[in-house]
Amino acid sequence: MTDVVRSHKSQCFVMMPSGLHDEYKDGKKEADFVYNGIVRKAILEAFGGDVAVVRETDSRKPGAITRSIIEHVAGADICIVDITGQNPNVFLELGIRYALRRSCTILLKQEETANPFDIHNYRCVVYSPRFEGVEKAIRDIADAIHSVLTLSKQQRLYTDSLVFEVYPEMAVTIPGVIREPEEETLSAQHMPWSEYWNQLERVVEKMRNYFQDGRFVPDVVLGISNGGLVYADLLGRELFSGIPILSLWADRQNKEGKFFENAINEAVVGAISRLSSSSREHASILLVDDIVASGNTVVQALNYLKKRIPFGEIVFLPLFSRNEKYFDLIKDDVIWLSELFNWTEEAIVGMHATDRIYLPYEKEIRST
Repeated sequence: MTDVVRSHKSQCFVMMPSGLHDEYKDGKKEADFVYNGIVRKAILEAFGGDVAVVRETDSRKPGAITRSIIEHVAGADICIVDITGQNPNVFLELGIRYALRRSCTILLKQEETANPFDIHNYRCVVYSPRFEGVEKAIRDIADAIHSVLTLSKQQRLYTDSLVFEVYPEMAVTIPGVIREPEEETLSAQHMPWSEYWNQLERVVEKMRNYFQDGRFVPDVVLGISNGGLVYADLLGRELFSGIPILSLWADRQNKEGKFFENAINEAVVGAISRLSSSSREHASILLVDDIVASGNTVVQALNYLKKRIPFGEIVFLPLFSRNEKYFDLIKDDVIWLSELFNWTEEAIVGMHATDRIYLPYEKEIRST
């Protein structure tokens, strides 16, 4: 991660078309609304107002770029880039940003704009500037800002730059603007406890209102041993007061590879089954684990519970993962994708992704 050398408040630079070249349906009027009514509001919300927001209007010929723009592209803590309409100046500025800064570049686009091939793998906030899409766009952009700031601070090798992805050890230093930080005393592969607690707090805050107003109140929080039980207990202490905290024992030494087919878990599911009564037709189960690697353990746990508790309403909540593809196996069961939350897969990855190799208690987070 690169740091901006500064003693002033955070800076956010917005790269977007002016609307003078038909990138937006309603031209400059729409461009001004996207900036003032959506992007700027999202930035102020994310930073609590303590941020300098700069937008350079694009009245130049294609390919023209100024000294001021380069300074903003290099020095901004966050760059918001609207690729709607595929304006060439915007892409030129984006390329400069990718070459200079490892992280904290957020792409936006309206639905009609396709992602160019070179950046199609990068997360992009898709928004609508009309009707109910406005408030959603503000929330999504603010969440994206929180995610990239958290990742860039916590993970030295985190990048959202195509250039730094190819050259992960590359360092950029511009005197008075950008410097590479001193080597961390803790190996970048190992997660410090502060990062673990921060992630736990993020999860709790995302769920707090849903629990307090009764929209999501599980009958039981069920952790997968061993790290998942720690996670479940912490969730119980921080949020789910009064909710039973139980554990599924994952017998990873089972010769047949069946982690959960054992007498211990039979007793656990028997207790959960008794939660069902004539007044409550279904038991609500929140299954949690500290990591998702290949997804095999979680899939086995979910299948075991669904078989043993067919009346159960089971959702899964991870803490960390290094493997974005686990959604192919369990995406139908992740709580954030349920109708209650209705997150995008990109938002979930931003919430739980980590580049660390080990948790603070030396547990390996494999990437398979």
